[in-house]
Amino acid sequence: MLVGAPCSGKNVFASHAIKNLKQQRPSVTVYVIDIKGDPKESHYYACADFLRIQSFTTVNTDWSVDQLVAWIQHCFTEFESIEGEKLLVLSESTLTFHFFAQNKSNRTWLANKIISYLSLEQVM
Repeated sequence: MLVGAPCSGKNVFASHAIKNLKQQRPSVTVYVIDIKGDPKESHYYACADFLRIQSFTTVNTDWSVDQLVAWIQHCFTEFESIEGEKLLVLSESTLTFHFFAQNKSNRTWLANKIISYLSLEQVM
């Protein structure tokens, strides 16, 4: 988990980490979920095997929160279906958590998903 103030270099750091990981272990599949979809930042994840982008902000979207939550859940399901070693990168996690927190069942779903990943259980 990378934590830092806005514009502190989290995406740049993640980009370099992914690039180094892919050089050392090219068989690892890197899956990125980016709900902000800032075109100025899309190049950060050029080395990822999967890049799922949805330009969702509180100011500019045609999607409802429920549609965004369903899309993110679909991305998690797609990530879990990948076989072998894999890495999930959830860019803009604070914004993601904000949307999931608006509904108790969504909040519980995301909390359980993150806990299962962090507890080092094998992701199916």
